[in-house]
Amino acid sequence: MEQLEQENQTLRDEVARLGALMEQLLAAQNQPAPQQPATPVQRTVISEVATSSVPVNTHQPNAMPPGFPWGMPPGFMPDLPAPTRHHLSF
Repeated sequence: MEQLEQENQTLRDEVARLGALMEQLLAAQNQPAPQQPATPVQRTVISEVATSSVPVNTHQPNAMPPGFPWGMPPGFMPDLPAPTRHHLSF
């Protein structure tokens, strides 16, 4: 029973501490915002335009040709007939 009384007192102390923290938080939130200076703050903006040329490669081995929206497996040739399978009977 003594252990329960001790735990109850510890919880009450914790609730009181949290209540005090909440009051401090509410008081800080209710303070007016600091006034901004009358003169606007000057900011320096640095911008740079970088140009470069990229060589155009007409042969693109990983390009997706029309009609194959998900790409092609390696070695796939759409203009050749599909290989046939020979079934062996045992």
